[in-house]
Amino acid sequence: MQATIYFICRHITYKVLRGRNYGQTFNDRIDARISTGQKELIKYASVLRGIRSVADFVVYCVINEATKTINDNNVMLRSLDDKKTFIEAILNPPAPNANLKKVQLSYSNQSRQ
Repeated sequence: MQATIYFICRHITYKVLRGRNYGQTFNDRIDARISTGQKELIKYASVLRGIRSVADFVVYCVINEATKTINDNNVMLRSLDDKKTFIEAILNPPAPNANLKKVQLSYSNQSRQ
């Protein structure tokens, strides 16, 4: 049986996150439905980390992952020009050249065999 769990993050003050002192109070709410097994796993991990509240642990992990994702993106596409070039290449890819057509034909022939 899958349990419905709501993590209500209200009026939580986060003082320390990755060595930074944000000292902000957040009043937004996030709801998540998870299985009983997932909840037990998260509770165990929060105890190992030394964070008593499961909601605090979830927010801590989500913020860390969001920060990492943003930093990884910024490393790959540092400047606005890099991002524009990338999007332009995705939206308007160049026509395939002779080498690409040759490889595509070779691949098509191999996949038929």
